[in-house]
Amino acid sequence: MSSLLMRIQPEAMRYADILSGLLKVEVTIVDKTLHRVAGAGHTFAKEAQKQADVSKTAGLLSQTLQSGQVRIYENPGEYETCKNCEEAKRCLAKYQMSAPIMVNGKAEGVLAFMTSNQVEKERLLKKKELYLEFLVEFADLLSLKLLETGVRRERQAYMELLKIVLDCTDTGVLVFDKDRKLVLMNCIGRRLLPVRGALPVKAALKVLKQGNEKSEILLTLEERKYRLAGKLHHVCSEDYSDIFIFADGISTEAPENLAETGSDIRRILGNSEAAVKIRKKILQYAGSKAIVLITGDSGTEKVETAQVLHEESPWNKKPFVVLNCRDFSDEALEKELFGTISRTTKRGRQGKFEQASEGTLLLEEIDSLSLSMQAKLLRVLKEGRVTRVGGSKAVRIHARIVVTATKNLGEMMAEGSFLEGLFYHLFVLPIHIPPLRERKEDIRIIGKEFLMTAARKNGKTIMMVEPLFWSILEKYPWPGNVWQLKAAMEYIVNAMEMDGMVTADLIPENILAHIGEACEPKPALEFNLKKLEEATIRKALETFGSDARGKELAAEKLGIGIATLYRKMKQYQL
Repeated sequence: MSSLLMRIQPEAMRYADILSGLLKVEVTIVDKTLHRVAGAGHTFAKEAQKQADVSKTAGLLSQTLQSGQVRIYENPGEYETCKNCEEAKRCLAKYQMSAPIMVNGKAEGVLAFMTSNQVEKERLLKKKELYLEFLVEFADLLSLKLLETGVRRERQAYMELLKIVLDCTDTGVLVFDKDRKLVLMNCIGRRLLPVRGALPVKAALKVLKQGNEKSEILLTLEERKYRLAGKLHHVCSEDYSDIFIFADGISTEAPENLAETGSDIRRILGNSEAAVKIRKKILQYAGSKAIVLITGDSGTEKVETAQVLHEESPWNKKPFVVLNCRDFSDEALEKELFGTISRTTKRGRQGKFEQASEGTLLLEEIDSLSLSMQAKLLRVLKEGRVTRVGGSKAVRIHARIVVTATKNLGEMMAEGSFLEGLFYHLFVLPIHIPPLRERKEDIRIIGKEFLMTAARKNGKTIMMVEPLFWSILEKYPWPGNVWQLKAAMEYIVNAMEMDGMVTADLIPENILAHIGEACEPKPALEFNLKKLEEATIRKALETFGSDARGKELAAEKLGIGIATLYRKMKQYQL
């Protein structure tokens, strides 16, 4: 007669697989006869599909089964029980914790977590209490599954367990219910797939490729499509249908019918205080006919901001007309702005003011205007009318005016190169876009968007981004701002191999050289990626200290695990 655990083997195998994937430990489940019910991880991968008898090699598990208590073995192989194990000499276990699966006061089996190398052991020890909580909670969940009673308690336990799981892993996790609604996602998932509303939200999930180790899905959320690569787990539950675990890298599908769906304020990327303020001002100013002045350094995407402002306005179906004032001489600019009338044929051509009627006219680089053109523009703004060059009839302006400037207009006014009257006519609804060097927290968010766009354009999928990659980019001042960041991401995607791995060695040399000089300003030093990495780690240790706490802080700021930091310190003899 099969044991109780064997009766739920498919569910047990899924739980083991999910736990191993999320926690990055070896997971095994055995029944009261010490037959393996499920296993996942390097050690148990071959036994995961068969009912292996481990009675002769499971001395430590048998102690948990017999005692009915949680057991922790910090150094497997050194205990008296291990001497009777036939596999003692070949045992790979470096650390093991196990919990009994209890039903009506009796142990029906054991759930165990094990690490097979020192790196995994150090990671587990760092969050030992959390792993232990996982172990006990999942053992209880298996007990509930065996009892097939207390449905409500099972649901609550599963939900609580998922909430703990979601935010402790370094991968994205999405949970879908029976109606394929997205009901849960962890912090990594929220960062990569921004959702405006509260969960649950309607989602369309299409499996493009199903594999044992990797699947590809097309996910539609809030009218935006994402192509995700990861692992899709089907869940046997009354409430939930699928769990999808994916890496820190995704590609987006091209938006469909963008003109029909209207504006997307999320195009103004970033989570910094400045980015939030810009989005707020766009929504505040969108319905006003007053002049909007957008200022910021070159490359900060002032035109994109103006475009979103227009799309959010009540007249978004009307024309959005753009004119760069720097592109024309005074004479040509006057004709472009005001239009012309031929004295001989009496035929005319509309200027930009007339072309933008009932819509928005964007005048780029207003700071490049000569004083004479400033005076003519000021007169038009004061009167609200425009007269074509060569004509005599004035036409009323029915367009909302948006202007951009790179230079400080206030300083130009003080120097006498910008008319005071024009300055005060323009400075009504200001929006300032700070340079990237002043909002470094936005570099990763904006960079990821450009990476995904470039990958889609080049037919590639980004599977993983090395933490050091972003750490380096966030230290660079980006003098060309968003434009330069976009160009860098284009270069990186084109230099990337088809495996989808984005690593620090793909960063353009001029950026690496600049960061290297900032970390260690020695002219004779020949900079390369390894030297840059060594200098960065050394600087972090000098800043936070070399004691245990200092190393933890250094690893956190570097965006790497503590075990990786120790390995790098040994490699560079730090």
